[in-house]
Amino acid sequence: MENAKAMRLTKEDIKHWKSRLDYLVKDKKKELEIVIENKVDKQFNSKYKQFKNKLKLSKEMKELEKNEKELEDFIDSKILKEKQLTEKRDKTLSNLIDIFNRQAKIHGWQVNVDYVENSNSFERKLQEVCKNEIKETIIKTTPEGEQWTKIEERKNCFIDTLHHPQLQFKSINFEDAIKTGFSSIGIAFKQLQLTQN
Repeated sequence: MENAKAMRLTKEDIKHWKSRLDYLVKDKKKELEIVIENKVDKQFNSKYKQFKNKLKLSKEMKELEKNEKELEDFIDSKILKEKQLTEKRDKTLSNLIDIFNRQAKIHGWQVNVDYVENSNSFERKLQEVCKNEIKETIIKTTPEGEQWTKIEERKNCFIDTLHHPQLQFKSINFEDAIKTGFSSIGIAFKQLQLTQN
């Protein structure tokens, strides 16, 4: 051994020998690991309780299990309660919609509610219908409403006139026509002669 001398292995040499060693011991190691795991399994049940006692964790583990059970029970009851309350709310909403639609029919409102998400959306629908009712009452009972109705009637009459088959136009002064309103803007039509065969 006098001729032996130290030599430095390269990274490639080290990688080669590690790989070679892993290969040479792989099969034997696998056999031994199976035997060792079997021995661990055989001893585990008897030693685990001692292990926990040694670490003094038993009390806290029992407390944790109890707390987890309470939490699970609470979550289950919460889910059940939420389901019950949702069904109750949906039933009440459905009853409200039915009552409202019956009332709408009785009052002759041109509105029908099929679905509302919650009490807020139902409230908004009621407010809309109430405003329309107030507006109709104002139109029927106030001077402003009377003027609005006359304008609407003149507008409709004018639109009907535009569709008349015997429509004729005459020259007008546009500024005067605007000042005097729809009734004198220079549109005239001949009455239709209806005859029976």
